[in-house]
Amino acid sequence: MSLASRKAAARVLQEVYANRSTVDDALETHQTQLPPEQRPWVRSACFETLRYLPSIRASWQQHVKKKPTDPLALAILDLGTVQIQHLKTPPWAAVNETVTLTRALKKPHLSGLVNSVLRKIAKNPLLPTHLHNEETRWNHPKWWIKKLQQQWPKHWQAILQANNHKAPFWLRHNRQVPAALPALQKACPEARQHPHIASAWCIDPRPVASIPGFEAGHFSVQDAHAQRAAPLLDPHNGERILDACAAPGGKAGHLWEQAPQAEITAIDVQAHRLSRVGENLRRLQANINGTPVEVRALNMAKPNQWPPDWGAGAVFDRILLDVPCSASGVVRRHPDIKYLRQAGDIAAITRQQKDILEASTRLLKPGGHLLYATCSVFDEENGQQVAHFLSRHPEFEAETLSLPGGVSRQHGVQLLPEIHGGDGFYYALLKKRGHG
Repeated sequence: MSLASRKAAARVLQEVYANRSTVDDALETHQTQLPPEQRPWVRSACFETLRYLPSIRASWQQHVKKKPTDPLALAILDLGTVQIQHLKTPPWAAVNETVTLTRALKKPHLSGLVNSVLRKIAKNPLLPTHLHNEETRWNHPKWWIKKLQQQWPKHWQAILQANNHKAPFWLRHNRQVPAALPALQKACPEARQHPHIASAWCIDPRPVASIPGFEAGHFSVQDAHAQRAAPLLDPHNGERILDACAAPGGKAGHLWEQAPQAEITAIDVQAHRLSRVGENLRRLQANINGTPVEVRALNMAKPNQWPPDWGAGAVFDRILLDVPCSASGVVRRHPDIKYLRQAGDIAAITRQQKDILEASTRLLKPGGHLLYATCSVFDEENGQQVAHFLSRHPEFEAETLSLPGGVSRQHGVQLLPEIHGGDGFYYALLKKRGHG
């Protein structure tokens, strides 16, 4: 791979380490000058580094007396190591190109150290057994491992193993267009349908423009377990439905596919993310008649900012509440989460979820349904959050949910990340007592 690609990858990692930026944001900043064909390598190098960061660090730190603290120096050593251990780069090339990289990034004083350390790793790529600990074995923070052991004593190892695999590439088939499937199966003979989710098809990763029917709205990219949300909420034509935390728009689009004549409103507090929501919806709605989805920037947790027609409450028949969360169920798609998330973050996240959930109760009609959803596997954000809500709101009841492959909880159901299946999601369907 080119020196420019390696420089971009090192800068991306430096920004994640130094500024706690997300890897996606850092990639947008640092690979814009690269030709399109070089960008996948940069993304892969950064993702694999962050996926295996504890064992990568332990591998090169065993060979240094004084550990560097400069984020760019760390990025260079991490990048050289990941190429040898995980990217199948010829060891001599990884060593030589990483030494060259130190000079290109104006860190020539690191050349000797990088050369020595990477040559030793190239001779013995595996981390010695005596240097392994919980973090290097599972490539997760210690607090994360402990929490899973406590909350998922029968499943914690499987969760960690799934997190360390690349996520499958899932499509959602717009089932209003059944004729689209033969073209997909012809172009993607490897396509396999999920055994329990009729709309979910797994194919080998490829540019979406090459997927037959994608631009016409026949298919969308969406994780298999994320595709559970719309059917669980069960939208109907003629109803008024709210997707309260809509970006990037996958679930709003799925709701519309299931009930194109419903009056759907998609909101999100992050206005800059709504452009993606609009793009996804326009693609879906271009060739199918239906009621256009209303998209607007709005903070669900602040009723004083709501539009006037919401003021009296009891506006919506159904509400999808896919709340902000730790994203602990989707780390295989966002491995930087393991590095960026801290144990102390959970309390603040659950407070935010509570505020959104409390506000939403005013907008749901009696007899209406609210689907509470997260992409987390931590119980504080899921079952505990719902239990606390129900204790404060006797006018709500949790409906029993049972999904193939899911783990039933006291309230709701947990879908755990699966190596060849979907990501980690939690769903609880809440009904407001009374009649609309």
